[in-house]
Amino acid sequence: MFKFFFNVVIRNFFKQKLNSFINLLGLSLGIATGFLILTHVRDEISYDKFFPKSDRLFRVTNTAHYGDQVRNWAPTAPVLADEMVKSFPEIEMATHFRQDFSTVLTYQPEEGEKKSFEENWGFFTDSIALKMFDIEFIQGNPLSALRDVNSIIITPFIARKYFGDEDPMGKTLLYQSQLPLKVTGVFKEIPHNSHLKIDFLITFASFRNLLINMGYEGLYYTRTWAGVYTYVQLWDMDQKKDVESKMLDFQMEYYQFDGTPEEMKSERIFSLQPITQIHLYSNLEQEISRNGNIVYIIVFTISAIFILFIAGVNFVNITTSHSFKRMKEVGIRKVTGAFKGQLIRQFLGEALLMVFIAGLLGILFIDFLIPLYNQLSGKLITLSQVFSPINIIVMSGIIILVGLLSGIYPALFVSSFDPVISIKGIKDPKSKANRIRKSLLVVQFVLAGFMIFSTFIIYLQMEYFHTKEMGFDQENLIAIKTNGDLAEFAINEPEALKNEITGHSSVISASIASNLPGETYSVEGLRPDSLPDDTELPSMRFMRSDKDYLTTLGLELIEGKDFSDVPSLRHGYILNETAVNALNLTNPVGRKGSSTFGGDGEIIGVIKDFHFASLHSLIEPLVIEYLNTEEGRQIGIGNILVRIQPGQDEVAMKHLEETVKELVPEAVFSYEFVESYLSSLYKDEKNVLDLFKAFSLLSIFIACLGLFGISAFTAQLRTKEIGIRKTFGANTISITMLVSREFLIYVLLSLIIAIPLGLHFMSKWLQNFAFHIRIQWWVILLSAIITLFIALLAIGYQAVKAAVGRPADALRYE
Repeated sequence: MFKFFFNVVIRNFFKQKLNSFINLLGLSLGIATGFLILTHVRDEISYDKFFPKSDRLFRVTNTAHYGDQVRNWAPTAPVLADEMVKSFPEIEMATHFRQDFSTVLTYQPEEGEKKSFEENWGFFTDSIALKMFDIEFIQGNPLSALRDVNSIIITPFIARKYFGDEDPMGKTLLYQSQLPLKVTGVFKEIPHNSHLKIDFLITFASFRNLLINMGYEGLYYTRTWAGVYTYVQLWDMDQKKDVESKMLDFQMEYYQFDGTPEEMKSERIFSLQPITQIHLYSNLEQEISRNGNIVYIIVFTISAIFILFIAGVNFVNITTSHSFKRMKEVGIRKVTGAFKGQLIRQFLGEALLMVFIAGLLGILFIDFLIPLYNQLSGKLITLSQVFSPINIIVMSGIIILVGLLSGIYPALFVSSFDPVISIKGIKDPKSKANRIRKSLLVVQFVLAGFMIFSTFIIYLQMEYFHTKEMGFDQENLIAIKTNGDLAEFAINEPEALKNEITGHSSVISASIASNLPGETYSVEGLRPDSLPDDTELPSMRFMRSDKDYLTTLGLELIEGKDFSDVPSLRHGYILNETAVNALNLTNPVGRKGSSTFGGDGEIIGVIKDFHFASLHSLIEPLVIEYLNTEEGRQIGIGNILVRIQPGQDEVAMKHLEETVKELVPEAVFSYEFVESYLSSLYKDEKNVLDLFKAFSLLSIFIACLGLFGISAFTAQLRTKEIGIRKTFGANTISITMLVSREFLIYVLLSLIIAIPLGLHFMSKWLQNFAFHIRIQWWVILLSAIITLFIALLAIGYQAVKAAVGRPADALRYE
């Protein structure tokens, strides 16, 4: 039976090369794309599910109310984990992680050069975390590895990086040039599909000691400080509701709150978040890393369905069109005794075999498409992921489903031919089958038009991100990370460091600051002395800087003075306009105020609002705090922002690196252009745009393949009519319009449906951004013109071919 189907398919393929090629190409591209999107989606939804106890692991999150403001925090206080274990019998164990950014680790061998690198994926934690997350050890004992203070466990990647082929156990790594850490274990790398990206873990007691050494021991025990990520493991996954039902009572005791439970709830509330939902469903303040977005995963899934549907519609349309050429075959078989069921099985079998061949071709395409897909999506999909057992089973099911859905209608349609009409070969261009084909064609172009319009909107929003005025000059601005020895030098000798940096013609100015634009600023409070003690303060973003911050960034001072204008200033504040309004200050300059870390200071100026975060967010109240003391500079060290001359990037970079190495020979020189960093904040949107471009092109390409095939069939159906019209004097243009007009009407109808759909869904998408474009009429018009133009190209060849044919040949058609 299979051999029979195979021979028939091969024979028909060579009889109808063009139609068969269109069918195979469209289906194979659709299947290949479906495979890749399926792999992408499965990877995204698999985050953190590999942990053996993932269904019992939860992160404790914190929702806090500050007046009318609501903030949802991922981190909580260091003491929370122990308190929850004591208070909830449902909790088996709890732990916490303190993330450490821009850490410099150094290894000095007995012989050879010192090795220093900047690391971004280190955490302070305890032995309980190793048990909860089932961290698998290669060397060392998980029960004792993080027992002693100043212990560190590392991945094989870190081991090779610092120790090469040496045994890392017992070796010493210097943390931030000041704290010696003993390597007590090597553990397997955490898979990439986890919200926890871990290269090394340090004993949590070391973090507490660091706070003590900095004079912030009290902060460790402050229950309102959000400084660590707290995780709990329940005895049973179904106990989540039990824990959350008792949470208010726990918080009343935890915070020693004097009010009612409802008042407590209106101030702050803890929640349990399943770790398997963090990656796609969580967008809290101070997440460990950039998370995914379930909306985009749904969009990708729908895109895959669209593409497979468009390819399947092509198959139906071209197969039913091609079936007209087999009318005589069907008629003769019916006359000679073939039953309808036999014909259905034959044509359905041929369809399934054709889809199977397309699936094999699609698999071949995947090898070529993976690098492109990874480039567009930002993923690192491998062939082994694509052809995992589950993927193969799912895609096999999809291929069979596409084959059945695509083949059942043509099979039923062909088997229902009247034998007499079939043998005569009469073809009715107004038949039911023809109407169904054209309806499916409309649906194809609705989907293609929708994707083209959506791609335009995403592109314009991305352009808006890059061109909108941010309120400061982001070009020619470099951020040098201050860590390790460089941080120590910047704390002790800030002006000497800046003088050396600015002492070159390629550098305009420099400033030492806690954050660069786009980073997460801390949320604290500022209490002006004019406000009553019982006034509820709004939450405010804080950053620390030296006296040259405003000049270096190019910020506009609209009231008062800059820090540099007051040489004797030791502690001061500059507020943005939004902060002044939030505090309801009419004459802010000159007022005294106190902050969380700095104590008492003076508001000396007000700056015009600028976008210090991404355009996803509204401009929030911002306090720039100036602490001109060694203790103050310890919390204000993060970056050296350097403004360089335009066009002198290479010269400036060489000077900066040489200067840093000369002043601090042991420093790790790590830098980033601020403009590039700000662009990276829209990485997810850029990936979506790139993928949507590809999906839109593929959708319109496959749809046009089908349109090309259908227009060829329609032109063939009307060959006799065209011959008669030409005999009576019709010219090439009128014949071309005759053949094209009907299809262009269907494409226009598709756009009438597609554009409102696009307007609805893209308006919803734009609402995710505090600052976004307005959808202009010309975008709608341009999307429609491009879709029509592409469709016209697909139709045009067949229309012109029919128009220039000889009338005598056309009249011999029947």
